[in-house]
Amino acid sequence: MARVTAEELRAMAQPYMPAGETARHAAYGVRQPHILLIVLFMLLAILPGILLVHFMTKQYVLVLGERTLVVIRVGPALGRLRLEPKRVKSTRLIPLAEVGGLGATTSTDSLFTHIAFGTKPDAFKAKFHRAFTKENRAESMAIGAAMTG
Repeated sequence: MARVTAEELRAMAQPYMPAGETARHAAYGVRQPHILLIVLFMLLAILPGILLVHFMTKQYVLVLGERTLVVIRVGPALGRLRLEPKRVKSTRLIPLAEVGGLGATTSTDSLFTHIAFGTKPDAFKAKFHRAFTKENRAESMAIGAAMTG
């Protein structure tokens, strides 16, 4: 996937923000199938396995505004990330005051920042790779800090 800057990501996400609110932080994350499924698909055949994993991976843009957290689910892309209406699968607006009540958890390791909140069936869980953009790690950590703090 081609590089997108944090400013471009915030600008792409701005139309999905509530009226009068601006995107302060935006980060791109994914939720992949379980690792055992990935291994199984790869053992069956390399190319079909890669395609299955690609299309089973859920892609998200998490946007933090002044009062709202916006979760945008994006359809699979083989090229540059774009938040076009035809690629946006769903959006979810959560007031920032309610996020703490959803049991938000965050963790950061050497490659990923993991963010999760909610309970099934509305649970959200994704990992945000630090190398997606220069600022993806800082942006996702800022979103996580706002959710848990």
